[in-house]
Parts: sequence; C-alpha cells; structure tokens
Amino acid sequence: MCGIAGGIGANALSMQSKVSKMIEELIYRGPDDKGIYIDRTAVLAHTRLAIRGIREGKQPTFNKKRDIICVTNGEIYNNDELVNCLNVKEKMLCDTDCIPFLYEKFSVDMFEKINGQFAIAIWDKRQSELILARDRFGQKPLYYRIIEGEIYFASEIAPLMHMERSSEINGETLMDMQYVKRVDVIITKSLFLTKGNHISYILQKYFLIYHIPGIGRLER
Repeated sequence: MCGIAGGIGANALSMQSKVSKMIEELIYRGPDDKGIYIDRTAVLAHTRLAIRGIREGKQPTFNKKRDIICVTNGEIYNNDELVNCLNVKEKMLCDTDCIPFLYEKFSVDMFEKINGQFAIAIWDKRQSELILARDRFGQKPLYYRIIEGEIYFASEIAPLMHMERSSEINGETLMDMQYVKRVDVIITKSLFLTKGNHISYILQKYFLIYHIPGIGRLER
C-alpha cells in the first residue's frame, strides 16, 4: 500500500505546502520512503511501502527526457511483457518504472495494455496535461477536487476535505463510491460540489485528463 497526492495550477510553489500536508496525512500508507516533484505548474508526491527494498521503486518516476512524470499506487502484473514491448535501454528496478515510458509510447491507450491494480497520476509537461487513472475494477483509491482553478488529487478523501472544511459534499457521488462497480463512476464525478469547474466533455473511460493551455479546462 502506497499513497499519492498532487496538484496542478498556475503557481505550483503556492500549492507545495498543501500537497506536502496531504502526503503527510498519507504517510501511514507508505512509511518507508517519500518523494516529491515540483515544477512551475505541478506538484506530485508519493509515499511508499517498500516491498522489494528501499532502493527499488523510488517515485516519482520519469521517462528519459524527464518531461513525463508519474506517481503510482499499485502493482502491474504484466510488467515483463510491457517492458519487452517498450524496447528501451533504461533499467527497470520496479514494475512502476515502465509507466512513463508506456505513456510516452502509447498515450492513454496504455491503460488498455496494463493488467494490474493501480491508481496513477501522470503529469505530461509536453501537453500541459494531468492524467488520473485507476484500474477497471477500482481496486486502488483515487479522488480529486478543484479549488479556484487548481486541481488536487489524493489516495484518500480526508486530505482533500481538510484543505477547505466548508466544502459541500456531493452526496450522490458518495453513494456511488460505496457501491462502485466501474472506475469511471468515481473518476468522472467530483466528490465536491463546485461552481464553474471548466468541464468541457467526458471521456467514457476510466481516466481523467486535466488540460492546462493557460490553466484551463477539465476533460473527463
């Protein structure tokens, strides 16, 4: 069990303290190691429960150009098969190391190829896009909310609630979460009732794309 959290917005430095607090709330999910990535618009954090060892499986993970950044909670069962199809020279120390390379090669079609249980956040600096995804059965938790044009995500609801205690909870979505059968039930609905949250259209998949042309629109 690991924990992931992060935020995307116009000024990542202003979001860093919020994301740091969120990941601290999740530290019990992965007390062995912690990693964080920050650039001008993105903050991605990970707290890890080591299975194979501390050295293996450090996150966030990157592609060779370091313009695709990923944090993952879960396990990829067909890792060897996926690595073979990538034809890359980089050494994969853990099953999650292949994720940024898969995204670089296949984009969101990569999720059709992965066999496993996972919650993944991918920051694509090339396209200014955040991709949040879960496995088809929703075995690993992942929640998000939007506050004043910034999107935040976390492995648990509580860190997102603590950011703004006056938030009004979307009761319909909470009910969906109790009986979720398809991952898109959670990933395509906001936990919190929001106004003007820049939703443009819904992709009938189990992933969400948040695009930032200048900070911007939500595609899900």
